Amino acid sequence: MRVYHNSWKSCYKTPFGALPQEKECTISLSIKDEKQDIKVYIIIYKDGMWEKENEKRMEMKKEDNGLYSINVSFEEIGYYFYYFEVDVEDKKLYIVKDENNEAIISSNTYHKWQITVYDKLLDSKKTGLENLVMYQIFPDSFYREEVIYKDVPKDRRIIDTDFDLKINDEQRETLKNNTYYGGNIKGIIKKLKYLENLGVNIIYLNPIFEAHSNHRYNTANFMNIDSLLGSNDDFIQLCKEAHKRNMYIIIDGVFNHVGADSIYFNKFNRYSDDLGAYNSKASKYYSFFKNSFINYPTDYKGWWGDPKGLPEIDKSSQEYIEYICGKNGVIKTWLDRGADGFRLDVIDELPNQFIDILCKSIREYGGKIIIGEVWEDATDKFDKNGNRRKYLLGNQIDSVMNYPFTNNAIEYIKTGNNIAFYNNIMQIMDHYPKHSINLMMNLLSTHDIERVRNRLANEGSRVFSKIQKETSKELLKLLFVMQYTIPGIPCIYYGDEKGMFGRGNLENRKYMQWENEENDLKEILINLALFRRENSLIYTCFEIKYIDSNVLVYSLKDSKKEILVFVNRTKENYNTNEFFKIDTGYKKIFCIKDSDIYNLKPLDAMILKKQINI
Repeated sequence: MRVYHNSWKSCYKTPFGALPQEKECTISLSIKDEKQDIKVYIIIYKDGMWEKENEKRMEMKKEDNGLYSINVSFEEIGYYFYYFEVDVEDKKLYIVKDENNEAIISSNTYHKWQITVYDKLLDSKKTGLENLVMYQIFPDSFYREEVIYKDVPKDRRIIDTDFDLKINDEQRETLKNNTYYGGNIKGIIKKLKYLENLGVNIIYLNPIFEAHSNHRYNTANFMNIDSLLGSNDDFIQLCKEAHKRNMYIIIDGVFNHVGADSIYFNKFNRYSDDLGAYNSKASKYYSFFKNSFINYPTDYKGWWGDPKGLPEIDKSSQEYIEYICGKNGVIKTWLDRGADGFRLDVIDELPNQFIDILCKSIREYGGKIIIGEVWEDATDKFDKNGNRRKYLLGNQIDSVMNYPFTNNAIEYIKTGNNIAFYNNIMQIMDHYPKHSINLMMNLLSTHDIERVRNRLANEGSRVFSKIQKETSKELLKLLFVMQYTIPGIPCIYYGDEKGMFGRGNLENRKYMQWENEENDLKEILINLALFRRENSLIYTCFEIKYIDSNVLVYSLKDSKKEILVFVNRTKENYNTNEFFKIDTGYKKIFCIKDSDIYNLKPLDAMILKKQINI
């Protein structure tokens, strides 16, 4: 018996992808060389309800050519999983998925297909950020506008902005988190025109709250901007100037932990006017940490093995919830100052109930975006109690950082690993609601990983040959095309448009190399941003038409047009008709080099467009 089912193919599941509540879906299974007396069932579970009495076991209708089909729909949001059962000659055969999402006959039912069922109201929700271009700024490292600031702590070391050009590898290893380039908010304001010319519509800022490190993930005071970055009024001015240019400002929300050196914990007595939780149980902040203390005050829970520097907050504390989400809280304060949304740091470590309240407080403002830091498939995450996360079902965040794209796109362009790329991209597209797909942050570099240029040249190295530098630049251009055309929001990490290198923390956070133009990279990004403005890429239909270890072809389609993208990662020429039959309706609208419609040149990417009516 041969069986066929793949939820990524329309002949087996229609419509493709996640489903809104009550939307009907047709699921089909093909069986070849079948017995005449078989019966075929689909078995569906809702996640968290694996008991036998909770399963839905429904017989499938036999169609032509050995195809069995059934229509299903779901009233409740959640994650549903299904497999098939074939009853033949008093035996039961289970049909589950393999690592490539294809059907196999198995003796167990461990590996099932997934259907994400989300709040139907999501389909009508718009944030205004769909189809835009994002730019991530590490504030300390972007641009330093020379100003005199007040109240900058004396234990900070401010260095030359070209410091990286003056030190060797051994000296670099000794850099500390209290070493600052002095990038500031006024510097970002000064460079808004630069970002506007690059085609940027959204600016995502790494933490700006007061904190005693250059990365500022150890918050010292949620209510104030860090003094080295400027003043709260500077931030208000940044938002006003950005909004004049129809640009949005998203800030990092780090709500899982704070710094031990903070107004809330005050372990080192920096804040003499306030008692921190470490100083006294009478502190107004003690309740934030009451359940984090193991042996007061010296033994307490810390984030990821750093109990001394990053004490964890008890997110069930009503006082803390009110402080962050209340009518005079942190969320309201920064949205009132002009922020257009939040990226939620380490969201996997925030309890569901806290996320619910946090997101509700942001949504009360209307039109604000909420992005979560998730490194994997966001529909396959669990809390510490084993409950599956509900990030994207409609009541929590809008979308996530798309690290599956980051890792698999780089791997494909670098090595030709087409199977991993295809499987991972299709899984995300299958599992996420369209609303979340449109708002995914499609990344190539971030402050947490090695810069893309390094990964393409010689991962883990600081020294590159001329050939490695040249090749990595050509490959980066291909990735830019993919980043701007795969559904979601392309997010450029500051300096990638200049081809900056950076091995890892702290090298991936070096000061922006303003003198290094790399005009060919910047020009490509400008043209790709123009392409996005002129051709709305709000996700309707995405399909990988062809992929092997050398060439990738995919399409994006709506009711008015079809966009076709060709990527050639090799040093060989290809006839495009080998991969996709191109009719006379297609016109070339973008190309890195000078390929024509029927001849795809080495290390080139090309975008075609056809007007259609469907």
